[in-house]
Formats: sequence, C-alpha cells, structure tokens
Amino acid sequence: MGIVLKTNNQTLVNIFKWALNEKSVDVVHSMDLEQAYDLSKKTPCLALIVDMDTLTKDDFVRLKEWNQKHGLPTMIHINYSIPKSKAPKMNDSLYYINQDIWFDKDNHAVWVNDERIPLTSMECKLLNVLTKKAGKPISIDEIVNEVWGHEHGIGSESLYVHIRKLRKKIEADPSDPQIIVTCRGLGYQLVKGQEPHG
Repeated sequence: MGIVLKTNNQTLVNIFKWALNEKSVDVVHSMDLEQAYDLSKKTPCLALIVDMDTLTKDDFVRLKEWNQKHGLPTMIHINYSIPKSKAPKMNDSLYYINQDIWFDKDNHAVWVNDERIPLTSMECKLLNVLTKKAGKPISIDEIVNEVWGHEHGIGSESLYVHIRKLRKKIEADPSDPQIIVTCRGLGYQLVKGQEPHG
C-alpha cells in the first residue's frame, strides 16, 4: 500500500519518504495533478495527498468533479513550509545537507532526490563527522581519528577511498564534487545548503 503525493517540492517528497519508510508505505510522487489521480486509481492507495501551494482554481474544480464521479482515496490538502527553528538539526536523525539531499544517520542512509541510498557503517561514520563541522575544513588526521580511532595502518589513501565511495552516492558529478570538497593542504569540507524556512 502507498500514498500518491502531488507536489513540486522535492524536500516535501523526501520528508514523506523518510517518515513513511519504516511503516513500509510507498510514496509515489507526481508533479501533475491528472497523473497523480490516475496513479491513485491504478495502485493500492491509502491517500492522495495534494500540496495546496501547487493548485489552481481549475484544479480544485477538477478534484471536486473527480471525487463526485469516481470517489477518491482519503485526500489531504496541505500547505507546506518548514520554519527555520523546526528544520532538521544535526542531532536529529534526519540531517539537512541541501534541498535534494538528507542524511538519515540513525538508519544509515542518505536521501538523494527521490531515492533512499543505504550507507555502509564506515560511510555513515564519515558523513557524520563531516556534518558535525559542516562549512569548515577538517584535517585528514582529525577525520581518521574520529572515524577509525587510533588504529594503525589507516592513512590518507584509505580515507580517500571512502570519500570517493561516498561522493558517488551523493554528488551529481563525483569527478567535480560540490558537497564533499577537497581543501588543498587541509583535508575535506562538507558544503551545506541553506536550510528551508517559511
């Protein structure tokens, strides 16, 4: 079973998917109202959720007609904004990186656009260290000590291998990273986007 979500807001899609993942509820996303309605009829659907900010007057009329003629699953109209004070913080399970990427550290995953991408334990530890000091360069030694402790044999080459794997999961172009950037002579830095706010 699932819900169909009609919205143009990718952050809203990510939040619904994150919140409902543990309940085994699928979230099907559409930016087109008619397509969203068709999807709600074709799949076992608990609800059609419509973001009011995306609706025109004609859309409201169409929804009313569809409901009268065919019957809709439970339909919820929502206005969406995340006040800055309520945006996900670093100590919450869900950590905001940018409008397309969220780090779900408790569940060892990142959400990139619509997709939940699992992280290995080491990738999760590494990303957690980077998010703690987002916006600031972190030395290689500090990252290694935070992630691996004082284990022998772990150096910059091993760290680079894990950074490269992590970039493949979250960067649009891993060869030209914009999120986990190299600070020459210093180490690495996580570049965080501006948090959503109303």
